[in-house]
Formats: sequence, C-alpha cells, structure tokens
Amino acid sequence: MGKEPNRPIPTQQDGRLIMTKSFIKTLFTLAILSILASGGWAGSKPGVRGQESILDPSPKSIEAPTFLDKDKTLTEPFRYNENLTPEENGFAALKMGDFQAAKEILSQALQKNPQNVGVLLALAQIAVHHREPTKIENYLKKAMEVEPANGEILETFAHFLTSQNRLREAKETFTKGAQQNPSDPKPYFHLGRLHMETKHYAEAQQAFESALKIDNSLILGHLGVGDSLAFRGKYSEALNSYSALLDLNPKFVAAYIRIGQAHEGLADMELAEIAYRVAINLDPKQGIALNNLSWILAEKKESLDEALVWAKKAVSLTPKVSSVYDTLGWVYRARGELDKAHATFMKGTTIPPLDPSLMYHLGIVLTEQGKTSDATMAFKNALELAPNFPNAKDAKSRLAQLEKP
Repeated sequence: MGKEPNRPIPTQQDGRLIMTKSFIKTLFTLAILSILASGGWAGSKPGVRGQESILDPSPKSIEAPTFLDKDKTLTEPFRYNENLTPEENGFAALKMGDFQAAKEILSQALQKNPQNVGVLLALAQIAVHHREPTKIENYLKKAMEVEPANGEILETFAHFLTSQNRLREAKETFTKGAQQNPSDPKPYFHLGRLHMETKHYAEAQQAFESALKIDNSLILGHLGVGDSLAFRGKYSEALNSYSALLDLNPKFVAAYIRIGQAHEGLADMELAEIAYRVAINLDPKQGIALNNLSWILAEKKESLDEALVWAKKAVSLTPKVSSVYDTLGWVYRARGELDKAHATFMKGTTIPPLDPSLMYHLGIVLTEQGKTSDATMAFKNALELAPNFPNAKDAKSRLAQLEKP
C-alpha cells in the first residue's frame, strides 16, 4: 500500500526512556488519521455499488498505536520516576495510556518551557483522546509558531483541519506543506484526497500526479489518479492508472476492483466479471467484488446459484450497507423468487441512507407481484430521493403506466 511513513521509536539510553520530538509528532499524526479512518469527526463512506474512491478505504498501513485507543484499560497505574525529567515522565505516562497523569505532568512542563514543541504535540495528542478540538488547535498553532517551517507539524495541522471538516483551510495548509517540503509526496497525496472529497476531481488528479513525480512507487497515488479520472467518466484513462498499480503489486486487490468498476463504466461486463473474480480469488472477503460480481450475474441471468452465494456473503460482510440488499434482492428476482426479493428489498429500506436504485427495484418486484399501489409508492419514493438517478427515466415510465386510469 505504498511507502509507510518513517516511525521513530523511543530508545533506552542509560536506563532512561528517550521520547523524541519526532516520535511525538508521528504519534499525533497517527491519532488524527485513525479518527479519520474510523469515520470519527468528519467524512462519509460511499456505497458498495458506487465508485469506491481513494477516500475509502483509508491506507491500511496507517494505524494508531494501541495505547491511543480511548477504551484502553490500564493494567497498572503510572508511577512517577524521579530519575527521569518531567517531560520524560509525561511521555512515559502517555505511552502507558494514563492520559490524566500525562496531562498534569506535561502541562507543568509546558509552563516552565512554553516553546517545547514535543510537549505541545503530546498535549495535543491528549486533547485528541478527550475529543477537545479547541485545545488541539491551540496546541498545534503554538507548535507552528515555534517552528513555522516544520512540514511535519503543518501536515498534522492539516489532518486536524480535515477532521473538523474545515477543508478549505486544510487544502491551504497541505499546499503550504508541499511548498516547504518539495521532496515529500505526502502533502500532495493528502491534498489530492481532499480534492476528491470536495469533488474537485481535476485538481485531485493534479495533486496525485505531483506526488507521483516525487515517488512513482506510491500505490495510493496511482489509485488516486485513477479515481479522479473515473469519477469524471474517463474510464479508459482510469484503467491505465489502475493497471499501473499491478506493475507495482500484482496482488493488489483494490486495483482489480477498480478495474472491474471501470469496465462496468465502459459497459464491458465480461472483463468486469473477470476482474472481480480475480479480486475474490485473492481475497474472498472483498465485499465490493462479491456484490458487483453477483449483480453482473443477475443481470445476465447466468450462474444464479453462484450469484446467490456471493450476494449472501456480501450481505454477511457488510450488513449495514443497503446496496448489498439491493443486489441480493435482484438476484432473488432473477431466480423468480419474488417474495424473497420483496423481503430483501424491504430490509434494505431500513438501512439509511435510502437508496433510490433499491426503491426502484422494489417497485419493479412489487409490480410483478401485482401490488400496484405499493409499486406506485416505491417509484415515487425513488424519484423523490433522486430525480435524476440512473434509472429515473424508466421509473417515470413505469410510474406513468401504473397511474393510467
């Protein structure tokens, strides 16, 4: 999944724990990223049938250390060590997960030296744990005042702004970080992610390409270029970027899923099916590949027993995503099992947000069951949810037929 960031680790020197300033910066950045990846303060997850963007999944190589878990239970209380400095004691308490002790000790240390960047970032990390955005911002701004040209702090602050949905400020900060650190691809990469989130796809492509000019081995950079093209309907060009991923890692499952989606966009279902099968073969728990392959088989009305197996598995893997119920219901409909299709679509309608395509398919099944009144309501609901969804024209036509006297 691309290059991992350098992760300095604390070292033992003469029996004393040395917690470097760089280590604190890394920990705090990872904490912010873990919040973003878990859908904490901002951000949304695209549906399974939709384009899976660079925003989802977040890089799996970026994970918070276990002691950042807000539910962590201390196995033993922190004990102050007189042989260590106050800063070192505070860092040790933080490492143990004793946030209260760390806060008290480091706050006192900051009073003695208000320009200690390591302490400022550690206190910001503690504020992350307590979900105190005002304090996070204040500590980071103070750190930037001390070291205004420090790219790591700028990047950390940009992640914080992103977590607060202050995307314009985040873009400006990432841009500044890229200018100050021209050999670091990360600011450009994260800038690209933000452009994707705000649907500025051309700008996203430019940012990802800037990252790749610095380091062409960044897998997620190539993925981002492909996504920025696919979201503009440039599926053939997107395929080139996704295929480049396979030169870097022939077993990169997400690339095959993207390739399948791009072929679907080009209406080449045969190649899409092949790509999804490769993805499933590499990772049988890839819900998107399972779901999309099931859909293709249902549309073709081929291998419906297999389609049912994959669709059920997709539901079991992502039971809180309405799109998988849409696919499973469509498979049941292709098999002629209308009652099961109806029940499955109804289950999908209980999962927010309501999917207009699911409501449309529910309308079709209700029509085939002879439940014209309910079918009329389903088509109306679909059009109210999204007047221009892909099957809106057919939904209007079916609705008109049902409403004829």
